[in-house]
Amino acid sequence: MENSSKFEIACYMAWCGAEATFIFDNERRYREVKEFLEKISKAHVGGHELPRGFSDTVTDFYFIEVQDRDAFQKFMGAGKN
Repeated sequence: MENSSKFEIACYMAWCGAEATFIFDNERRYREVKEFLEKISKAHVGGHELPRGFSDTVTDFYFIEVQDRDAFQKFMGAGKN
């Protein structure tokens, strides 16, 4: 990935019913987050499987369950996006 605008991940957070898009300034952090989300997410949709309405720069969408809230918030708050 050459263009930093491609480092975007969207998440649905079940505990609050909200979606958030996270934009990363480097590929290393983007890959760290993807690896973490693969472990805790209930579901993942990526690439061409993303539904209409997402920005062309969002590469992945993760569904995060209520029981994973603390881990998600701790991990996502630990680094700079």
